[in-house]
Amino acid sequence: MLAEHSLPKRNAEGGGGLSFCPASEAIHAFCKRTAGKRLFVSDEGGCSVLAPAAATEDALLVVLENADALPLFSMPEVTGVFAAGGENVMRAARLFAELRRIPCALVPTSAALDGVLSRFGEVLLGGERALLPLKEGEISCDTELVAPTLKEGYARLWLARLAILESRALRLLTGKGEPSEACFSALLPLSGELSAEDIVRMNFTLRREEENGAYRGEGVALASLLGGQHAYFLALCALNGLYAAFFRRGKPRYVLPEYQNFGTPPRLEEYRRRKKMLKEHRQELVRELAVYLPAVRNASRRYGELSGGPVREKPARAHFSELAALQPEGLTALIRDFGLLEEL
Repeated sequence: MLAEHSLPKRNAEGGGGLSFCPASEAIHAFCKRTAGKRLFVSDEGGCSVLAPAAATEDALLVVLENADALPLFSMPEVTGVFAAGGENVMRAARLFAELRRIPCALVPTSAALDGVLSRFGEVLLGGERALLPLKEGEISCDTELVAPTLKEGYARLWLARLAILESRALRLLTGKGEPSEACFSALLPLSGELSAEDIVRMNFTLRREEENGAYRGEGVALASLLGGQHAYFLALCALNGLYAAFFRRGKPRYVLPEYQNFGTPPRLEEYRRRKKMLKEHRQELVRELAVYLPAVRNASRRYGELSGGPVREKPARAHFSELAALQPEGLTALIRDFGLLEEL
């Protein structure tokens, strides 16, 4: 069961900061600090939030049905943009605000806060996707609004915890990367009872640290390949199994056929160096695993509580080779380099 209260109700931090309040209050505050015509943008999941805005003077309402930001640029001049919705709406509104040089207020419907903090983001514009600059916005979280996505936000926290384990393994085996101490500190409360605000606030910290260069890990990429409502959780389960098998019993072998469709193999001398590092550091990695796995097993129960019941789906292994190609510097790619993706 989630704890009801464990963090302060508000934490307004200026532009780009995070505060907690009902969406209606965020709309009222936005209208109070702007004048003239205002643009309110949402997707299907966020359009009900904008009902109070419809009663205000000079409000322009747009529902982006296909996430394409182009319709926003056909609007007349406005003094600010207010967005309520998912990642695509957050990015579309922030792009519009950046290019029009106007203030931006955001009420995300996702507890993971994707698309809210990144300085650049991939936006669909006129049917074409492009990486574009995004405006920093005032972020307000309505805990009732994000409640349906708390399970995804919770799974993302554990994927971030797994990314720390992955980063440590990569540093030991390849000499590249360094775990983020800021992310590790942010995740310290993870094994305890978390309120909705805790989950959102921790994701806010992690998205900010990732924007500042913290290692994101492979979980989100694998989840995008898996799809479905439990994609983040299933990605977590799949990678937990793969990494645990690799740390405990992976026996490297140099196999070239696995590279027919995905990348090129490491040089033999590099392969031998990594093999030596695995032998030297295996016990250290197994000890790391011994700390991590008991905690993440308890997380499965908590995820089930947030989902309304246990997840019966089993994580698929079919996408590991594709993941290795998408994340060539990740741990799955290193496991592929050892010829072990099919064996573990």
